[in-house]
Amino acid sequence: MDKPFLTVAEAAEHLSVSPFTIRDWLRAGTLRSVRLGTKRCIRIQRGDLSRFISCRSRGGEDDAL
Repeated sequence: MDKPFLTVAEAAEHLSVSPFTIRDWLRAGTLRSVRLGTKRCIRIQRGDLSRFISCRSRGGEDDAL
């Protein structure tokens, strides 16, 4: 069973980009994330990552959300 949330590193590996690139997209609001737990760890929902990929593949970089 797939995990519902991915770490920044897992999302980066999935997209074959650097974790720094993922963090840039998160800061820009291009990719959504949530903060979980007392340490407020950043996690990316699989559905949000799928929507981001779909939008990027259609060329709609600014419409990823």
